[in-house]
Amino acid sequence: MQTLMHLKIKNQLWRRILAGLVLLALLAVPVIVNAQTVTQGYTADGDIKNGMIVRLEGKNGVKAQALKSDEAKQMHGVAVAADDSAITLSGDGATNQIYVATTGKYDVLVSTQNGGIKTGDWITISSIAGIGMKVGDSQPVVLGKALGNFNGTSNVSSVVDVSDTAGHSQKVSVGMVGVDIGVGHNPYLASNMTNVPAFLAKAGEAIANKSISTARLYVSLAVLVLTVVIVAIFLYGGVRSGIISIGRNPLAKASIARGLIQVALTGLIIFIVGLFAVYLILKL
Repeated sequence: MQTLMHLKIKNQLWRRILAGLVLLALLAVPVIVNAQTVTQGYTADGDIKNGMIVRLEGKNGVKAQALKSDEAKQMHGVAVAADDSAITLSGDGATNQIYVATTGKYDVLVSTQNGGIKTGDWITISSIAGIGMKVGDSQPVVLGKALGNFNGTSNVSSVVDVSDTAGHSQKVSVGMVGVDIGVGHNPYLASNMTNVPAFLAKAGEAIANKSISTARLYVSLAVLVLTVVIVAIFLYGGVRSGIISIGRNPLAKASIARGLIQVALTGLIIFIVGLFAVYLILKL
C-alpha cells in the first residue's frame, strides 16, 4: 500500500514538472527564434549606403528610405551588406535592393553632431539623413548602444556642414562605429513610456541594459506572472497531496517528506526557467 501510494505521488509530481517545463519552453522558443539576427531585403528609394539608418515607406512597407530627424519615430533599422547576416530574407528581387537589420551588432554611420561617441552611448538619428549621433534628452527613439568610440578625429569618412534649429552651422565628422541594434524608446527622454509605471520601465531597462519597447516589457511581465502562478499551483498541489497522504498513511511520512522536498526543488527549477525566459525576452 505504501509503495503504491508513493508511486502515485511520484507520477503526479513528474506530470506537473513536465507540464510546467513544456509550457515555459513553448513561451521561450518563439522569443529565441525572433532574437536571431535576420536581415530583410527591400527596394531602395534613393542612394542608401551600408550603415545608414532607414525607415520603411509605401503602402506595404516594401521600400526603404534614409531616415530623417523629423521621422525618428519611424526608425526601422540599418542598411547592411547581403552577406552580413546568417539569415537573409529576399525582397521582391528588384535590382536596387538593400538589406536591413533590425537587431544584431553592425557598423553604423554616425556623426559628431551631438559630441564624440563613446562605448555604451545610445545612438539616434542626427539631422543628416541616415546618419546617427549620440542621443540627447529630446530625441524620442534610439537605434541601439554604441560598441566603440568615435571622436571625429580618426576613422573619419567625411566632414559635413549641418545647421541646427536656430540656423547655426557647424562642421561634423562622419564615420563608422559598431552598434548593438535594438530600436526602442530613448531612456533619457522625460516622457519615455508614459503608459508604463516608472519603476517597471527602469527595472526592465536595467535588466536588458538597453531601451525596450512597451510591448516587450509587458510580455516579459506576463511570462513572469504566469511562471509564479504555475509554481504556486504546483507547490500547492504537491503540499496538499502530501498532507492528504500522511493523513491516510502516517507510516509513509518519511517517504512523503522526500516527495515534498522534490516538489519544492522542482518548483524552484521551474521558477528559474521562467526568469531565464523573461531575461531572454528583455535582452535579445
